[in-house]
Amino acid sequence: MNLVDNAAKPLKIQASSEILNKLEKNLGITNILIIYFPVTIGPILRFYLRNTNFTEMIFEDPDILGEITIIGKYAKAIKLRNGATIYIKDFKISNTLIMLMAETKGVSEKIEIFLDMLINHITEVRELDPVKLTDILEKLVNNIEFN
Repeated sequence: MNLVDNAAKPLKIQASSEILNKLEKNLGITNILIIYFPVTIGPILRFYLRNTNFTEMIFEDPDILGEITIIGKYAKAIKLRNGATIYIKDFKISNTLIMLMAETKGVSEKIEIFLDMLINHITEVRELDPVKLTDILEKLVNNIEFN
């Protein structure tokens, strides 16, 4: 997939209900979004895990990603007015800035550790598509111990 193809529609990651439930129950993660950030275009939502109020906000007004990424320069998490907490982490693949956003029910060190592990696995793959993201999530969630 071309990292800077701004005409591409966001793709839903097809994780099983078991994975979704484990993420939510054990970590409080309700959604994961992958945003590509080509400098000339600005942030583009590429992948998401669930349809949530936050995802709908982005679909209705994609410019909100620009505002959130500005906040992401200075904060690792933000609390939205609707109650969701959004973790923001960035990394690069092929010199393209990518932001991982996780919609959560709160703040926790476990979430940060999980997101760092997710980024490490994503950067090893280097080319993203929904199938690879699903595989990465399943391996991580099934191999992590939730204490």
